[in-house]
Amino acid sequence: KYYKQKIDSNSKFHISIGHETVIGKLTIFCPPDSLNKSPFNMEEEYLYRSSLFDPSFDEGNKIKKVEELFALLEFERPILIVPESLYISSKLDMDIHTNNCRIAFYGRIIEAFSDKTYHQTVLPKLKIYKNKSKSGVVDRIVNEYEVVCKDMFKKETRLDLFTGLRVSLSSGENGVIDGCFGQSGKIRVRIPQGLKPDTVSKFGSKKSKKGKTEEEET
Repeated sequence: KYYKQKIDSNSKFHISIGHETVIGKLTIFCPPDSLNKSPFNMEEEYLYRSSLFDPSFDEGNKIKKVEELFALLEFERPILIVPESLYISSKLDMDIHTNNCRIAFYGRIIEAFSDKTYHQTVLPKLKIYKNKSKSGVVDRIVNEYEVVCKDMFKKETRLDLFTGLRVSLSSGENGVIDGCFGQSGKIRVRIPQGLKPDTVSKFGSKKSKKGKTEEEET
């Protein structure tokens, strides 16, 4: 509310815990279900956030309201921490002569890592992913359960890496990538529930229906 600068992942802040202040790198993430208030669990999957407050990110990931946010803080040097300690994140290097609040955000320590090799032993267990998508158009309707799409991949793309990923058509049907079609980067998309009769009659002889695939990156 009072801090006017951006609070982005991969940025650095001064983290004050007890009598210690240390510089830490920030990574922000949240539960895929934005209304989920479950305690943090290393076994669960979490959605990466590029910024603490980013309406465009929330809209793109279909998040209406975020009730729970988590932060990974990586300190430049080790410090002593009491469980459930309160921490305050600030920008102490801001010009003190400007009329700006330097306190960015605060929270409590849920879990602390004491292993010096935490990058290899702990962080790989933290399941944070990003949503990615590709858009293209339906090139042809093969039958009511299969369409061919183009303009989503280059011809040199390894399409076997995308086989099985979800596809959403602009007309509302959902499907999965079933494999490549030819050598030009086109793909076959299987529609398990079948195309709607209106879709077949409207686009059966045209090449204008948009499609989108969704991919999750950890």
